[in-house]
Order: sequence, then C-alpha cells, then structure tokens
Amino acid sequence: MPLLKTLLACLLPAGLLLACADPSPPGDTLKQSEALHAEETGAADRPAVKLERDDVAPSAEVQTIDWAEAASYRQIERSRLSEEQLAAVDDAPVPVMLPDADPYLAAAIIMAGPHWFAASIALEHHGVSINGTRMAFVVPGVSGARKEPLPLANDHVLTRVSGIVSLSFQAFGAAYLIDVECASPFQDKRCTEDAYVLGLAESLSVVLGGER
Repeated sequence: MPLLKTLLACLLPAGLLLACADPSPPGDTLKQSEALHAEETGAADRPAVKLERDDVAPSAEVQTIDWAEAASYRQIERSRLSEEQLAAVDDAPVPVMLPDADPYLAAAIIMAGPHWFAASIALEHHGVSINGTRMAFVVPGVSGARKEPLPLANDHVLTRVSGIVSLSFQAFGAAYLIDVECASPFQDKRCTEDAYVLGLAESLSVVLGGER
C-alpha cells in the first residue's frame, strides 16, 4: 500500500492550510496595546479605513481521521517504544507516524496536543522533526480542495527554507510534515539533496494507540 501533510503550519495544494497549533483569538493584552497606540498617534480620532476587498477569513475545520485505514498501514510494534513515548502516542488525536528504524525510535521525543502530535529526533550532525495535525483552515474561493489521502509520490510538497528541508503530505485525513535540519545545511547531502527526506517519508510507519 503506497504512503498516503506545519512548521507547525503548512500550505498544502488545493487550498488547505493546516497547522499543529490550535487557532486562538487575540488576547486582551494585544487589544489594550492597540488601543493605547491609537490614542498616542491620534488614530482613534481618524475615521477607520474601509477595505475594498471582499475576502472571507479562512474557516477552521477538524478533519475526520480514518483510523481503520491507519490500522491497515505498515505498523511499528509498541514494544519498541518507551512508556513515556507510548503515553504521548495514546494521547495523539492523529495516527503517529515515525521512521521504522531503531536509532530514530530511540531518540524520538513525542508530544501531543488537542489536534496534533510532534516528534523531535536529534541525531548525529542533524535533526528530524515529524508533525501531524487534523486541523485544516479552508480558504474560501479556492476550488478543487482535496481532503482525501493521496499517494505520496503524486501529492507531496518538498521545500527548502534557510537550509531546512521540509516535506509535507496528507494521509488518513491528517496532514503531515517532515523537517530535516543539518549542522552544515549547505554541505550535508541530507539537506542539499532530496534522497534523505524522501527515504524518511517512505520509511514512516504507524504506531497505533491514539484511536478515537
């Protein structure tokens, strides 16, 4: 079965913006700061500028996870993880995917939130992070939005920003992101070439335990 993707926030094809962090409104402190700034600059006495754009803010949606599909995918035995790691896996609201190799599993620090999980893996001269989220921000007016999982080979996004390699894809109704950061990002082939991050993606397997 082929492998089915923020920065804790990542823009996927077809208008889906997915993020690991939960959306939250601005706090009172920010509002007070803005009001104080308006008084100091006299902006409070000037009429507000009316925007001519008809844009509608993206709407946040919690995606439905296909746990049955995740259970049918390649598995990592729970006995290969520590109790602390398994506790985070069990709290995760999306299928936890990790590279199926002992050095990666042993080094993985796993965390989970209401809509996401994150795994941080520190290795020699480089680090790997893997994030998954079920939150989607649907951009109004963008046609062709896809929510179903698609094969990695045909629907992944690979980017490089400041030497960090990022690969994102969708699977089981969730969005996943792999980041690779090297100590020497412009010399280390794990960051200058695609083979390493693509190999990590192909090695990802599911650790069951967080089914809802």
